[in-house]
Amino acid sequence: MRVRSWTSQTGQSTVEYAAVVLLVCALLAGLFAVPVDGRPVAGAVDHQLAYALCVVTRGDCEEDRQPCPTRTDDQRLGATFDVLFLHAGRHHALIREDRSDGTVALTLLRDDEGGAQAGTGLKAALRWGSKELALGGELSAAVLAKAGAGSTWVLPRAQADELQRRLQTHLRAAPATDLLPGALVRRLLPGLPPPAQTFGEAGVSASLGVSGGGDGVSGSLGLSGGESFGSRVDHGSGRRTFYVKVDGKLSGALRVSAVGAEGSGEGQVEYAVTVDRDGVPLDLEVVETGTLDGSLKLPKRLRPVADRLRVPSHGTRTWVSESHLDLTDSASRDVAARFIAAVRTPRPRLGPAVQVSGALSRLLAERAVVNVRSYDVGSSGHGLTLSGKVEGIGLGVDAGESRRTSRLVGAATRGIDGQWRTRGDCLAAV
Repeated sequence: MRVRSWTSQTGQSTVEYAAVVLLVCALLAGLFAVPVDGRPVAGAVDHQLAYALCVVTRGDCEEDRQPCPTRTDDQRLGATFDVLFLHAGRHHALIREDRSDGTVALTLLRDDEGGAQAGTGLKAALRWGSKELALGGELSAAVLAKAGAGSTWVLPRAQADELQRRLQTHLRAAPATDLLPGALVRRLLPGLPPPAQTFGEAGVSASLGVSGGGDGVSGSLGLSGGESFGSRVDHGSGRRTFYVKVDGKLSGALRVSAVGAEGSGEGQVEYAVTVDRDGVPLDLEVVETGTLDGSLKLPKRLRPVADRLRVPSHGTRTWVSESHLDLTDSASRDVAARFIAAVRTPRPRLGPAVQVSGALSRLLAERAVVNVRSYDVGSSGHGLTLSGKVEGIGLGVDAGESRRTSRLVGAATRGIDGQWRTRGDCLAAV
């Protein structure tokens, strides 16, 4: 980091003097600090020095202090329909995210999808809780266009509980209210507080699946992937975040009578650039998520902190890695210029949606603030599937409700000083 040179010119000396005083105060605070999260005093001094230098250079200095999501409850319902060669569907979701600073983020969103599908076979399935009864078999493939929009509120816990009750009522009525005029829908939820953020996105996905069952035996195998592009606006700060998401999933299940086994591997990468209200880039973010059943499942660069994430020897957890690069530094902004342009103005192309150059990869490895977390995950739901296809032409419906809960079990941060530390503040709030 660069510190501005000392000068006695009028109008600048006061700013520089304040910066030096801030730096000295930070150093003194570090010298008298007690160990935090098991870090020695020297580590606290390093962090205070890095933070002070960041403040002096007017960088983005708070990323390694952000609160952690400690518990997430994702409730979704909706339906999809197949008619001839066409597929269409709509889903609604209410996502509650409890955070370590005592606030709660509530997100209400709607996803629409439509496109072409083909397949053959007959299938019926009933889902309840973690159980599924399936009959028949089907081979299917689809290419779909997707679009979504939503709002997020960030509130103290008591206010969030009340708003969640109102939004849940709306969520269950959503399939019916979708058919009503917009003014009447708004009357169902009068007096909502203004959202902290709003967002919208669009994309495309492709899937291939095969399933079969009978005589107490059933099984399935599915492969899907897609890309989506969108932006979200923080109405308090005026900041806008442009993002590109790439995801893929492989799933399979085999059930014999009441005994069954299933598994899946999934991952998602989100590339994002945040700009201020004037369009000046502030932050580059790469968010990776995946499944975790051992340290070898973590990306190589994260394996040194596997013990901090409480990697299980049995069972499965999910992991999230958020890498933030400060773009207020002109050198970092220059290296990331092509990346920034690709995320802010995405366009269809062959190959990866976003290219991460070697120079940018090295910069992320050396200078990015990295927040890594692991979660225990549980899921349940209910639904009904009925479909039939002959030579690609078919009729079908898939309707239901699902719920997925995540609980934080491990958290670590590589701060602005480049040192890893366990996020005791986040774990204490679980």
